[in-house]
Formats: sequence, structure tokens, C-alpha cells
Amino acid sequence: MSQLHPEFDFDERGLAAPPNSPASELGGASALIGHVPILSLDRLTIQEKKEIKPVMIVGISGSTSSGKSLLAAILAKVFDDALLMHQDHYFQPKALCPQEKFRSTANDLNFMHKSMTDDEVGQYVIISDGYAKSEVTIDGPDADCDEAIDFLTMLGMVARVVNSGELPNKIEKPGNPGEILGHPDMVQSDLIKHEFDLSSYENLIGELRALVAKKIAAYASANINNGHHNNFIRPSLSNGNDYTEEQLDITSMLPVICFVEGFLLFTDPEGPSNDEQKAAIFKELPTDFDIYTEQVSLRLKYQSIADLTYEIQVTEPNHDEYSEDARSEYEEEIWGKNIEAKYLLQSKFDLKLFLPTNKTTAMARRFSRPEYIDYPAGERIPGQMWKSEGYFENVAWKHYVEEHSWLLDQREVDDVECRFVEKDLKGVYVRPKADAGVEETARWAVDAILHRLCLVK
Repeated sequence: MSQLHPEFDFDERGLAAPPNSPASELGGASALIGHVPILSLDRLTIQEKKEIKPVMIVGISGSTSSGKSLLAAILAKVFDDALLMHQDHYFQPKALCPQEKFRSTANDLNFMHKSMTDDEVGQYVIISDGYAKSEVTIDGPDADCDEAIDFLTMLGMVARVVNSGELPNKIEKPGNPGEILGHPDMVQSDLIKHEFDLSSYENLIGELRALVAKKIAAYASANINNGHHNNFIRPSLSNGNDYTEEQLDITSMLPVICFVEGFLLFTDPEGPSNDEQKAAIFKELPTDFDIYTEQVSLRLKYQSIADLTYEIQVTEPNHDEYSEDARSEYEEEIWGKNIEAKYLLQSKFDLKLFLPTNKTTAMARRFSRPEYIDYPAGERIPGQMWKSEGYFENVAWKHYVEEHSWLLDQREVDDVECRFVEKDLKGVYVRPKADAGVEETARWAVDAILHRLCLVK
């Protein structure tokens, strides 16, 4: 069995670059060392004096098609130099996701027939009983559960932002999805796009930017003149002189804000109530979680799974029970470690925003997007069963309800005005109006962020 020996690089804070950062690719850079000038003590002094701005991590979560990605994009324009992370970029390879069975819907019929005759993906099994002409059973990867997310890499990336105020612009997955699938030439390119034309929201963005500037200036000048200090808004001292709002540079006073958006971000702070295995992980969370060590371990497990996958294939059609059991054990260890990382990720969020959405609205929005419309009119190709209505009904929405029952069950009646209220639900600010429009949601979110920015603890 081959071994994987990844190279990791530490920055000046002793933090290992996460597997998906450019620094993780520096193992092959040793040949260039001779061309790098020696770092002088003067340069070291300058680096030590470099001011690192405070960092604020804002989590935005909700169901599929709840508007969280668009909201994050708008907020990133409202707040200068904001960073943006999408959970959709941290999926595990589908070969490592748990298996799930679900039934198709009547609207899936044509797509299912195409997939049975011209499957371009080959990751799902379609079963027809010969009687139900309008639906079939599908067996394949479940990409909407906690086990489908690489939370360890997400945790490493967020930790990097917290420590440096910077976010690498490239994501490199630990392990080769093609090798894990047994197809080394296969490239995983099914990333969900997050590109928005914000031209129709220019007036809204401009209005909200002005609101932020006015609010922060008033708050900062009051802090300076009264000798107060805040975790996020840190203007220079006044040296005994009073400052007016017009004299303050708002941009320099704002922290680095990183918006992290995703459909499975938050967990009940009291622990999961509907899953014994997750509850056990929650109760035994480590106090000295070392990201570097866990990254090394994760890569070795990926490599072991790739080796076992090859062994299973070369022994077919014989049943290699030992290799299959060993692979299952590695998969469960990876799942458990990523769920552990998800729980540890919660403490990194300075603000949590949740966007409740009705099922009918979410479904209509989802299937109006190009990714869920058949090619050539859209981007859905035969075999992509996770883009079917049956998958949404029986898998995606089911997980959304199960994972967020601690928020959904305790929601109050909708506030038709969608006003921000200084009242959270277990540390999460829940949008007070389900299916609120983009402008309503953006105003509510900005009010919530300003409240957190100006909060004195």
C-alpha cells in the first residue's frame, strides 16, 4: 500500500497552511530558495510592527435557494474589503459521501429516462420496478448531510482568516477525488457558481454603505471622546481632543469582515438531539485540537481509501470483504473528524444569521436556476441525480429540517416589516420574516452587523 507524505508549511504564528491554501503547494519550491534574498533584521522589525486589523467572522446560513449567497455578495460590497467564503466549495468527493435512497417525482420522469440511457456521471444507481411508470428509486451519494462537507478544511481556512486577516484565493482539496473513485484522470469540476449581477442593487448598496459610514462614525467619535474601547471598532486615540464624525476615516476603523455562507453551518449549542453518534462526538470535543496534526491524518486516510478502492477493483468480481470493511472504517473516521471540526467551527463565528425559507419558495427558486435545468437550455446533464426534484424532496429538504429543528421549531410569527430585534435564538439571529425580499433581508442583516460591531462587551 502506497504512502502519502504531504509537506506542510508553518507561518510566523506557527499555523499550518490548510490543505486548500496556496501555501500547501510550496513543497516543490525548495529549488527557488537560492533566489530568495535573506530576510534582514530590519525587515523583521517592520513585519512585527505591521498592524493586523481585528477580524469579524459572520456566518450566513439557510436552506438551499434561501438567498444566502446573494446576501453575502451584497454585504461584501456594503462593507469595504470584506472576504467571502462559500461552503459549497468544500464538498467532499461524492465517492466519500454516505449512500441514500430516494424516489423520483413525476416531474423527474424524462430526466430519469435520459439518465438510464445516457448517464454521463455514473455515481447513482436507478432502479425501476417495472410497475410505477412515473417514478423510480435512486441509490447514490447524499451530498446534503454533514458528512458530505470538508469541515476540517473550512476550519483551517477560517482560522487562517482570524490570524492573518487574509483568505487564500485557491482551494486545493486534500486527496485526489479521481483516485478515490478509481479513475485517476477524472476531474471534479461540479462547483456551484456564485456569480451575481449586482447592478440592479447598486442604489441599495450605496444607501447601505452610507448608513454604515454614518453609524460607525457616530459610534467611533463617541468612543474616542468618552475614552471607550470596542473589540472591532478601534480608532486612534484623540490625545485629549474631541473628534467630529467628519474627521474620522471610517474605512481604516472597520475590521476585516469575512462572510461565510452555507447550508450546514450552525449547530445547536446544547448538542444534537436526533443523532446519537453526533451527540457522542459533541460530548467528547477535544480542548487541544491541532489543525496541522488533523490535516496530516486526513490526507493519510484519503490515500488509504484510494489504495483500498484500487484493491477492491482489481479483485472484482470476487468480493473483497476485508478491503470494503477497512474502507468503511476510514470513511467513518473522516466523517467523525469533520463533524468534530464543525462543532469547533462554531466558536469562530462572531455573528450568526439564519434565513428561514418555506419549502415551496425554496423549491421554485432552486429549479429556476440554470444548474437545475436540463442541458442545453440549462446545465443539468444526465446522471446528476442530486439536481432532481426527488432528491430535493427526500434528501435535501429532509436534512434541512432535521439539522435546523432547534431553530425552526422555536421561531416566532413572521414580522411583516422584517425589523432587526436585539434578540437571538441560541446565539443565532433568525430573520424575522420567512421569504423576505432581497432589500428587506439586506437591511435586516446590515442592522444586525452594525449591532454586533458596536456592541461593547
